Amino acid sequence: DEITGLIPWRDDYLLFGCRDSFWILRGDPGFGGRMDVLFRGCGLLTQDAHAFDHRGGLYFLAPGGLMYLAQGSSRPVEVARERLGNQLTNINLATVQPCMAFDVQRTLLYIYLTPINGTTNAVHVVYDPMSEEADVDGGAFLDEFATGHQPRAVASVISDSDTDRQVLIAGQDGMVRRFVDGQNTDDGSTIDAWIKFAPMEVADGSARGMLHELQCTLNNDSGPVVWKLLGAASAVEVNSLAIGAAGLLPGTWGATAGGFQQPVRLRYSAGALQVTLRQQTTGAAFELDRLVGVVSARGRRRVGA
Repeated sequence: DEITGLIPWRDDYLLFGCRDSFWILRGDPGFGGRMDVLFRGCGLLTQDAHAFDHRGGLYFLAPGGLMYLAQGSSRPVEVARERLGNQLTNINLATVQPCMAFDVQRTLLYIYLTPINGTTNAVHVVYDPMSEEADVDGGAFLDEFATGHQPRAVASVISDSDTDRQVLIAGQDGMVRRFVDGQNTDDGSTIDAWIKFAPMEVADGSARGMLHELQCTLNNDSGPVVWKLLGAASAVEVNSLAIGAAGLLPGTWGATAGGFQQPVRLRYSAGALQVTLRQQTTGAAFELDRLVGVVSARGRRRVGA
């Protein structure tokens, strides 16, 4: 089995990640050390596609997706497949350079899938094991970087100071960056921040929905955010619309203050409805506390409706 990476583990072990198996070297190979197979049927995708978490467990990318090997275990388990679908399967190493790091300060796993050509922007993955364990909404989300900032290498810094416990990211432009909480720009560039809420359907999708009102509450220190309503014949179709697609009566919440906003009264009907929020204001950020939509059924849905 071809070796794809070497992973030091604790003081006395060295893991050999192969295409379809893992082997473990215990002790000094020149002084009584021994190599045994740890498990078969699951291998390491490439050298940098692994990271240790705050518990000493090992996350790694296998050809079939994201895996986790708990400390003391001899068999990995698959994680985040329901959240991510095929986002981390069938990665083409001829075009993509994967690398991973675990942020102990934020308890997040960063999985970067940087294109080798140096010009294409990619969609990366952030996995949140704590929300996954608590079985709450979240678990994993997608992430993007500005042009030229795509990660080539990452490193988790261990320090006595909590402010220095950071993940350092070496970008394609030769700069090393880190995440800083509370920043309203991306290294000087305006952040395009947006949310697409889950599509709304009524009567299990058999009837058209009529949206009568939108109620929004922002946190008190939130900046302004632009809302937009999208409609299509089905949830699949409305969810496939781009964030910049033309929508109904886009408006702004939080232009003067946060907190509860003036309700928006509507009469808009479609087979599936979707609300988007977007902010492209330099130096600003928005914080959503609550969004409520008042919807009713408006007759059976037909083709094209």
